[in-house]
Amino acid sequence: MHSQKIDLIAFITLILTALMPFAANFPILIQASQILAQTPTDRKAEADRLVKQGIEQFQTSQFEVAFQSWQQALVIYREIKDRQGEGAVLNNLGVAYNILGDYTKAIEYLQQSLAIARETKNRQQQADILGGLGSAYLKLGDYTKAIDYQQQRLAIAKEIKDRTAQQQSLGELGIAYLKLEDYTKAINYQQQSLAIAREIKDRKGERNALGNLGNVYNFLEDYAKAVGYYQQSLAISREIKDPKAESIALNNLGSVYFALKDYSKAIEYYQQYLLMTPQIKDRKTEVVVLENIAKSYEGLKDLPRAIKYYQQLLALARQIKDQKRELLALFSLGKAYKQLKEFPIAIEYYQQLLAIAHQIKDQQIQLLALMNLGIGYDELKDFPQVIKYYQQALVVSPEIKNREYELLVLKNLGDAYISLKDYAKAIDAFQQALVLARQIKDIKNEAAFLINLGHSYFSLNNYAQSIDYHQQALVIVRQLKDQKKELLALLEIGLAYETLKDLPQAIQYYQQALVVSREIKNPQYEVMALGRLGTA
Repeated sequence: MHSQKIDLIAFITLILTALMPFAANFPILIQASQILAQTPTDRKAEADRLVKQGIEQFQTSQFEVAFQSWQQALVIYREIKDRQGEGAVLNNLGVAYNILGDYTKAIEYLQQSLAIARETKNRQQQADILGGLGSAYLKLGDYTKAIDYQQQRLAIAKEIKDRTAQQQSLGELGIAYLKLEDYTKAINYQQQSLAIAREIKDRKGERNALGNLGNVYNFLEDYAKAVGYYQQSLAISREIKDPKAESIALNNLGSVYFALKDYSKAIEYYQQYLLMTPQIKDRKTEVVVLENIAKSYEGLKDLPRAIKYYQQLLALARQIKDQKRELLALFSLGKAYKQLKEFPIAIEYYQQLLAIAHQIKDQQIQLLALMNLGIGYDELKDFPQVIKYYQQALVVSPEIKNREYELLVLKNLGDAYISLKDYAKAIDAFQQALVLARQIKDIKNEAAFLINLGHSYFSLNNYAQSIDYHQQALVIVRQLKDQKKELLALLEIGLAYETLKDLPQAIQYYQQALVVSREIKNPQYEVMALGRLGTA
């Protein structure tokens, strides 16, 4: 039988490393070697046929049957002791698993293939396999091993004068060092990669290096340089008609302008990205872009447009089952409608947020939803509902061990009871809050709770207790130089003494209140103090 070529597919792996909170990165391209293997035997021919069949199956996304074909070919090559054919199939399997994202299996097969390439002293194959191993370890987050394999590949590539392999390894070394936060090395390797790409007129390699340099400068918050590199990358992506890379560049430019708080410019690039979504079909990035457009409109104080994009974000997040962004969208919609004072709609979104938080047992989100529901009902003056949600929040807040939230819940609960004139329950809430404020040494809130307790006892006609709490508050507010709270305490102490018919004491505190009201230039309280002095 005539000898046949093993027509190995030139696999291309897109190494996308998440370098920014809400932006994808530029790909580094890894290509497997093409290997010629010849034998006159029927077994060899059958193995060759299986290899070709596996390639065709993999190209049409029949991954499982492709792996079966290659595994059968591997058995035959091992039976006939064809080491070159065996190494080729192992490499195919490794590259295929790399493409599919199973990096552990990719490494397993590529290591076996590397051993054979070293045995047969095929330097080109060694370089290609080392590159694949470096890429797999990069995706697994083992940057030290990724660097080691890319350095080995780089050394061989220089030896055999493979400029493309050099350019690719330098680019991946740059990404690895960026992940290790060694920005000087990251820039150095990407600059070398860029120089070689331009030398060999590799426009894709040039675009990748430019994008990766943009990523480094973005991390360094040198946004002017980041924009320059991303713009160059965008121009090349459009020139070579690579929509995926173009979308990544647009997203990155939007992200930089978002970081600069130039929201109009950010929206401009994000909108261009959205126009490409039917073509690139990357729903995971699309939700991030919708989120950032909504946040940009929030930054511009354009709440109606922000709501529009949060609604789109919510719909897409539910479609692709991105629960994290579903929760974010619900919270943001509730917040936006609350700012627009459309409290019934805000409450509706917070109710949905609470339902999911209960379902996934996320107590922090439960607390956030419960507190906002309390605020919403407070705006509607529906105080029984306010109390209902704050009481639930009071159960949750100690669980997440956030004393500040617990303090806020107790304060709001006390305020709700005061609105209902249920001063006994208000006192209970404020007493708990006072104990907590003292535990965490929050003297500002300690003073506020003392004043609230003083007011509550005054409302219950317990003037002695009211005076006591206001006197304690006075010591703290004077220490804090908080003259507004000092004025409130002085007036209520004066009123308590006046009610107790102790007019000299009442006059003394009204006179102090008059002095403070004039110091802070508050005519309303000055008139009040003068009025009380006239009465006393």
